[in-house]
Amino acid sequence: MPLFRLLRFAEFLGLFIVLPTILAMTTIGRRIIPIALSAALICTTLLLFDKAFDRRWLWRGDAQNRTTRPHLVRIIVLFTFAAIGMGIATAWLLPDLLFAFPRQNPRMWLLVMCFYPLLSVYPQEIVYRAFIFHRYTRVFPHAWFAPMLSVLAFGYAHVLFKNPVAVLLSLVGGVFFAWTYHRTHSILLVWIEHALYGCFIFTIGLGYYFYSDNIAPIP
Repeated sequence: MPLFRLLRFAEFLGLFIVLPTILAMTTIGRRIIPIALSAALICTTLLLFDKAFDRRWLWRGDAQNRTTRPHLVRIIVLFTFAAIGMGIATAWLLPDLLFAFPRQNPRMWLLVMCFYPLLSVYPQEIVYRAFIFHRYTRVFPHAWFAPMLSVLAFGYAHVLFKNPVAVLLSLVGGVFFAWTYHRTHSILLVWIEHALYGCFIFTIGLGYYFYSDNIAPIP
């Protein structure tokens, strides 16, 4: 492996593996939203100053100048089946969590539904899709490499919640989101997809595992 590729891979490990590990070991790791916003700000700045980056990718929804309809249909169909599966699994394995959030704290649930896509999902898509794909695709040109790094980084970032459920669900979701961005380079489309899954997870009750004050799963 050429030295430049080796250094860039070491950079990836430092930013997306070592740093989350350190944060997870400190109380700073509980400040999920500030961390996400700060990371997105840094990554956005680096992308904007990179002349090789097309700034339209930060908000574009045209799926690389092709119609978005087939991608939206795929996203909705896949989400429907996944939501049914998660709903059944939650009702069967964790019945006490089923719709617990909207039932017990409807006002907070509404706030999460409104602000989670803006303050959490979009910043994550800047970091784990736009930044990772752009920064590492040119260095590792294999078609599968950037999506693999995106999935790995996105899943591992959720060690901040200190439970395996968050990491596992994020790895699976990361596959969907990385595939959508790989096919479309549309932050808008992958933002919609991520927001659908995230809002549903909080609604169905699995958001328990993505709450920073819960450091272990329910027995």
